[in-house]
This record gives sequence, structure tokens and C-alpha cells, in this order.
Amino acid sequence: MGRHFLRKAVFGLCGLLAGPALFGPAVAHEGHDHGAPPPPPVTTLAPRAEATSADFELVAVLRDDTLTIHLDRFADNAPVEGAAIEVDTPEGSQAAKPSGPGTYLLPVPFAAKPGAHDLAFTVTAGDTVDVLAATLTIPAAPTSSEQQAPAMLAQLGGLRTDLLAGILASLLIGFLAGALVMPPASGGRAPRPRIARRRSGRCPAGGMGGGHAAARSAAPRPRCRPAPS
Repeated sequence: MGRHFLRKAVFGLCGLLAGPALFGPAVAHEGHDHGAPPPPPVTTLAPRAEATSADFELVAVLRDDTLTIHLDRFADNAPVEGAAIEVDTPEGSQAAKPSGPGTYLLPVPFAAKPGAHDLAFTVTAGDTVDVLAATLTIPAAPTSSEQQAPAMLAQLGGLRTDLLAGILASLLIGFLAGALVMPPASGGRAPRPRIARRRSGRCPAGGMGGGHAAARSAAPRPRCRPAPS
């Protein structure tokens, strides 16, 4: 009875361990997907151009086909207000408009084309005039395969986890099943089977030595049934 109960307990444990590994993905797909979470969206810095001179520091950031120019003094990082900024672009010379303390805006339709665009900023602030050169690099748009790559990697990671769990559960089930089938090991030598011997009831044949004859004459003679002819 103890071995039968142990067998039931072991198979029940195998079912509990193998159930989530084998049927978990199917149950999850019926409702919600409990696999690997989707990868976070890839964020990239906005294209920018930077330039520095003995008097000014300039940073131009591209946002929505508009170049936002930040102009500071090199000595103390103070924003430069009321400056005039003329920009030489691939489409000609354009003037940036002030938008705030040390901030200027310039529409740049040429930025829709990927590649490197050389720019020259002529800054006039009071009696100081300086020319700062910079390059604005526009990256190419990602292809469809590059956009789908993170999602495919996440799916492969979830499948790899499910496959590993299934392999571990199968190995555990095979090990426990083998332990149930294997006979228990005995501490000593196995007992030899007894061989039943049938007594014939016949008297021993004569011709033995003298000592044996004297012993037979002294002992009471058993009653023997005649041997079959």
C-alpha cells in the first residue's frame, strides 16, 4: 500500500510541475499573453549641430523641421539676447528669429533629406561679430525589418523560456518514473529459492560398508513399500 501511495504522490507532483510548462503558453494565448513584456520604445537624440568660438557657444537642435538655436557667451554661459544670426544653409542664407533669452528659431526644409548638411552661423551681438561653422547630420529613416527586430527578439526570448521549462519538466518526469520502475536494492544477498524434495519412501539399497550395516541392524528398520516392478 505504501508503494502504491508513493506512486500516486509522485505522478501528482509530476503533473503539477509539467502542467504550467506544457500548457501554460496555450492558456495564456487564449486570454492575455503572459510571456515576455514588449521591449521599450527606442528613443534617439534629436539631430544637432554644435560650434564654439572665443566669444560664443552655439547649439542648434532640429525639431519638427525647425532648427532651435541656443546661443551663450563662452566666458560665463550667459544667454546672448538681441543677437542677429545669419545662417548659410544648402538652400541659401536665412535669418533666424529670436524666440526667447538666448534662443532663436530657423525653419529648415532641407532637413527632410538624410545626410550631412554644412552650416555657417554669422553671429552679430553688439560690437562682436563671429562666424561659427557646424554640421547637421540627419539619420536615415529605419527600415521595416529594423523596426520589427526588437519584437522578434522578444518573441524568441519567450519561446526559449517555454522550451527550457518543457525540457526540465520532461527530464524530471523521466527520472521519477525510472525511480518507480526500478526494484528496491537489498542490503544483503538475495535468498535462494527452496527446492521441494519428494520422498520416495524406498529403502536404501544394500552394499554399504560394515559400519553402516551394523548401524542398520541396531536401528529399527523402517517399513518400506515394495518398489514397483
